[in-house]
Amino acid sequence: MRALVIEPLENLSLSLTPVAGLELFSYVVSSPIPLPTTVAGVLGNMLEIRLSSDDPLKGLEELVNKLREKLVCSQPMLLGPFIFFLYREKIVGPTITIYEKDQAIFVSPDLFQGTFLNLDKCKTFESCFMYKPKAMIGVALERSGLEGDKKVKEGFMYKYPISTYSSLIDEASVKPFFTYLLNCERDIPRTIVRIGGEGRIGYIYTDNKIITDHFKKIFNPLNLNEKGIYIALSPIPLLSKRSEDLYLENLLGLESTGDINNVLGLPSKDPEKISRKIIVERIGLGYYEVRNIRRPQILIMPSGTLIRVKDLKKPVYPSILRNLYDIGFASLYQLSSSA
Repeated sequence: MRALVIEPLENLSLSLTPVAGLELFSYVVSSPIPLPTTVAGVLGNMLEIRLSSDDPLKGLEELVNKLREKLVCSQPMLLGPFIFFLYREKIVGPTITIYEKDQAIFVSPDLFQGTFLNLDKCKTFESCFMYKPKAMIGVALERSGLEGDKKVKEGFMYKYPISTYSSLIDEASVKPFFTYLLNCERDIPRTIVRIGGEGRIGYIYTDNKIITDHFKKIFNPLNLNEKGIYIALSPIPLLSKRSEDLYLENLLGLESTGDINNVLGLPSKDPEKISRKIIVERIGLGYYEVRNIRRPQILIMPSGTLIRVKDLKKPVYPSILRNLYDIGFASLYQLSSSA
């Protein structure tokens, strides 16, 4: 296992869904962390992997297989992320993402008391941060020839998010380091890569010096081996068993809970409050450059969702779920081993 780090060199533009709508009324759902498909795409681009499949989902499977071959990986290939922050000239972390309605907070795992999130400890631990996207206006440009003048395409304006991060205590700006477990034998040299949208860039590299005991508690459905309460570090993908039925109990992806009642939702910030909020959202699986089209959208439960793992059986997952798990979807951090 190695720690894979994505270190932005500028504010990133990360989104969960494609741009939708018309001109200034367009919108996009932002993401506080790079999706696993983004990370896999960054690695594939850095390693100069070329894909040939016409089907965008087959192309994703081809990418996963070629990454595993080039980096000499086991399953799951990626897990995470934990997020570290540069705060007042020191690195603070790891933290866990809790996402809700286009905003997120990042908190230390040590702030949890069971499923209760004690934000009163933020000042003691100095490990509470927040994410707020800024809406920016973009325009599509067209050029007349390789050397010709560029002009704005009429009617091609859109909004896109820019990620900003700050301390929850004093609102000081902070710099994130998105840190994953890479279950591969090869190291990644420090390389500048494009991350997310709008041509934003950052470093990607392996760095084992930041691995702490917290990393030993990260699993996903491919390697879960202990019952208990877990919190999602990355989105949990959900696939419908029947196209016309989208009730939670009829979705694939929650087999480890044993029962839909073991989906506990977002953490409670009030020790007196038992009920928790369960959120299901729609995300896009990224852009497939081979065919110049977008991959399909799926349902997910966001980072920060709590689940109780009751069933350790390993079902035969559909290939799409297996590939998503392999690149880090449904990464789970163990909060408690008592189920």
